[in-house]
Amino acid sequence: MPNLELFANAGYPFTRIADLAETAVVLPNQPSIEEVELFLALMGHFGAQTGYPGLHLTVTNAEGMSNDGTRDYLVLGTPDDQPALKRLDGSLPVQVSAGGLHIQDAQGIFDRAAWWRQGSDRQQSGQVDADGGLPDALIEGIEWPARSNRSVVVIVLRDSESVPNFLAAFFARSQSSDIARSLSVLHGEQFTSYRIGNDAYHVGQISLLSRATAVFQESPWLIAVITVIFCFLMAGLIQAMLRRHARTRLQTDEE
Repeated sequence: MPNLELFANAGYPFTRIADLAETAVVLPNQPSIEEVELFLALMGHFGAQTGYPGLHLTVTNAEGMSNDGTRDYLVLGTPDDQPALKRLDGSLPVQVSAGGLHIQDAQGIFDRAAWWRQGSDRQQSGQVDADGGLPDALIEGIEWPARSNRSVVVIVLRDSESVPNFLAAFFARSQSSDIARSLSVLHGEQFTSYRIGNDAYHVGQISLLSRATAVFQESPWLIAVITVIFCFLMAGLIQAMLRRHARTRLQTDEE
């Protein structure tokens, strides 16, 4: 994580608990009819993925957000009516305000020199096509609080009138890979996704084999390093065996 493709496809990580017991939806203090429609449509989408209604879902506002690491948060609204955006500003790689998108430098020196990273993410890392204004909608996923393995997914609409267009585009592409990585921006009917920064965290438990596979997929250069180390170890072992055989044969010849 963050991986918005999992969110679009299956409502993950919220649907990890079928009844949404560990999910809190953060609405504006006075949500519009369109924002309520967005909330209900997404809850229906989650229920369709789990086959179970979100009976234990929590609905709150910005003041109800807690950094105790016990819930995952889905934040809905516009820059004008959602104060939770200001609360999350320090954590969001792309800050959203009425004036537009403000992209933070989420890459450290090692990330800039990370030549081993796979092409698609590396090319788009830290680069967002922003024309100075707000897109029709934006989806962003982050870990919050830090090192909690808990998620916040933020869906920001330019205004309430953008909700119908967002829902139509979201459901049309929810089972594709158009919505992916850590940031997805909607212009018209087209989503464009980006990886902003390279921070990653893990949600849930997986087997040791699956964990190793994930590590090698994220850092394929490790395969070459391990292969070289294995070859040196095997060379040393074979050399020791040959020396032992040679010593045994010499001792036999002397007798």
